[in-house]
Amino acid sequence: MINKRSDKEAVIEAVRGDGLKLYHASKALQNDKDVVMAAVDNAGFAIYYASDDLKNDKEVVLAAVNSDGHALRYVSLFLRGDKDVVLAAVRRLGTALFYASDELKKDRDGVLAAVCKCDYALGQAAEIMRDDEDIVLAAVAANGTSLRYASRRIKDMEEVVLVAVCEDKNSIKYASKRIQDIIENMKCEGDTAEKFILWRDISKAKSARNIGS
Repeated sequence: MINKRSDKEAVIEAVRGDGLKLYHASKALQNDKDVVMAAVDNAGFAIYYASDDLKNDKEVVLAAVNSDGHALRYVSLFLRGDKDVVLAAVRRLGTALFYASDELKKDRDGVLAAVCKCDYALGQAAEIMRDDEDIVLAAVAANGTSLRYASRRIKDMEEVVLVAVCEDKNSIKYASKRIQDIIENMKCEGDTAEKFILWRDISKAKSARNIGS
């Protein structure tokens, strides 16, 4: 068991086996880059026990979020606004987007990586991203229920809703009332996705007929 009097070699050996043992190290060793790197390589959360200086060290922080995306919560505000750091974090854990700077919650690369990882991530993105068709399509293709976080406009887009219900039929409850009413009132056999596809095909056929007449 290490304590505040343990030397650097002993602490490094300990944190390589359990990064959270950094908690027991002296303040000086919590500010030692070699020690902290060994700790976060084992457990990204160990960044919580590192000094403020090392929470602002990009190399250390990248190692931490690559180990555990949730570690983004404990790094400096400056590095929560660093695209490399945030991308690494959300690729590991989509909901880490919550801890990104407001500016990076509007970054397409980071948001795309996050929404493909976790159904809650779209809810952490900036409003402008929740009204982006490509972003929402990627989100619902991975997790249909992500539709709940889309803008009203997107929830009324038939192609987006179709992708969502094909991934998870329960996501129909997050579609616009217009679309929900259409599917509910269809007098035919089939699940939600099958009804939706049938309705879309009928609508397309009617449109084509109107154009041709």
